[in-house]
Amino acid sequence: MTINVGDKIYLKKSHPSKTIYWTVLRVGTIYKLQSNLESNLIVEFKKENLIKNIKRIESGD
Repeated sequence: MTINVGDKIYLKKSHPSKTIYWTVLRVGTIYKLQSNLESNLIVEFKKENLIKNIKRIESGD
């Protein structure tokens, strides 16, 4: 599973902000994801935790 900057990630559990998908801002040991609804809402995941929580990935291209 390859995750790149700009990809849209759909998670298994919904966020309290009702975010539908997250956009990848940073990849590495820590992944930063930005909400599609609120540009100032950013969450960080460790790689292992993110891989477990991913439902679907759409390419950002």
